[in-house]
Amino acid sequence: MRDPSGLLSFSAMADNYIDYEETQIYGPFAVKKITEVVLKLVPKYDPALQYIAGEIDTATVAVGKLLGNTREQDVMRTVGARAKGSQVAEARALLGRFSKHLDAHKKGEVARKLYMPSNLSQIGRTPSRVMLALGNLKTALAAKNCPVHEASSWLKEVTAAAAALAPLVADTDSAKTTRRTLTPEIEAARSSWLLVYLAAKSTVEAVLRLTGKLQLMPEVFYDLAVPRNTKVTAPPGPSITDPAAAPSSVSPPASAVSSSKKPSRKRPHR
Repeated sequence: MRDPSGLLSFSAMADNYIDYEETQIYGPFAVKKITEVVLKLVPKYDPALQYIAGEIDTATVAVGKLLGNTREQDVMRTVGARAKGSQVAEARALLGRFSKHLDAHKKGEVARKLYMPSNLSQIGRTPSRVMLALGNLKTALAAKNCPVHEASSWLKEVTAAAAALAPLVADTDSAKTTRRTLTPEIEAARSSWLLVYLAAKSTVEAVLRLTGKLQLMPEVFYDLAVPRNTKVTAPPGPSITDPAAAPSSVSPPASAVSSSKKPSRKRPHR
C-alpha cells in the first residue's frame, strides 16, 4: 500500500497478531537491526534509537521470564498429573473393592446410599471428586454401630487413602490459582511489549523516511516481512542488509515460518 506521500506504508502489511513466543523472535531481531541498519543514519536520532532498542530488550526479557514460568508450570502440571492419576486410580480401586464388599451383604442389611453410589462412574475421576467420596465413606464407616462387615478395617484403608490423596488435591487447587495469575500477567507483559514495539517502528520509520530508505522497514521489523497470520518459529536468515546476501533477499526462509495460521483476534495490535 502507499501513503499520501507516495511512499510505502507498512502498517497494513504487518503481522496482525504477535503471540508470546514470537515476541522472543521479533524483539531481539529488531534490536539487532536497529543497531546495524538504522543507527548513525541520522546521528541526532541515535539517543532515541538506543533508548527504544533498550526498551524493546527490557520488554522482551519481561515476556520471556513469564513465558518461562508458564512453561515450568506446564511441565510441573504434566508430572503432577501423572502422580495424581496413579493416586486417584488407587483410591478408585479401593472404592470399587468396597462397592463389591457392600454387594456381599444381605439385602436390607446396609443402606448402600449412605456409603457410596451403586455405580462407581457417579463418583467421577478428578482428585477432588474422589476425595469427596472417600470423605463421605470415612464418615459413614466411623459412625457408631456401623452395620458394614469389617467396618474398622475398611475405615483404616479409607483413612489412609484420603490422607495420601489430600496433598494432591491441594496441589491441584494451587496450580489452578497460579495458572489464573500467570495468564493475565503474561498478557499484560505482551501488551506492554507491543506498545514499545510500535513506538520503535515509529522512531525507525522517521529516520528511514528522512534518509529515503523506508524500504528497509521489513529488514528491521521482521513481522513486516512475513505473510499475515503466519506463525513464526525462528529468526530469518541473511537479508539484504547482510553484505554476503543477495540484494533481492527480503523474504523469510521457509524454515522460519509455519504454514499454520494463528487464531484471528478481534482487534489487530498495530
